[in-house]
Amino acid sequence: MIGKSVLFLALLAAAASSSDVVVGRDDWDNGLKVRLGATIRVPLPAGNAQWTVVYPRDIVRPLTEADNLQRPDPKKGWRFETIARGSGEMTFTGFVPLDRSGADQPNPPRFVLKVTVR
Repeated sequence: MIGKSVLFLALLAAAASSSDVVVGRDDWDNGLKVRLGATIRVPLPAGNAQWTVVYPRDIVRPLTEADNLQRPDPKKGWRFETIARGSGEMTFTGFVPLDRSGADQPNPPRFVLKVTVR
């Protein structure tokens, strides 16, 4: 009986993760429209290892652990859940380490995702 319960929970968890709305290239350009209660998975938009993430706290909450928001799993990215209707912007800014030579630093990559929750 316990084995069946564990299997059921594993299948339920897999189904939940596969039902994520995954942000694609078009979403970065055109914005993302999702329903209330949806989970959003944001793959890393560039190869930076460290990020600053700013999100509209009134309409989404992170499902990614707080310790991993700055350094997300490169294969999983970030996950959020929509918690209220409205619109806002999620901003992902990659960290660029200082160059020890004193040369000019490139601008960090910055990605803005407009999210509308209906």
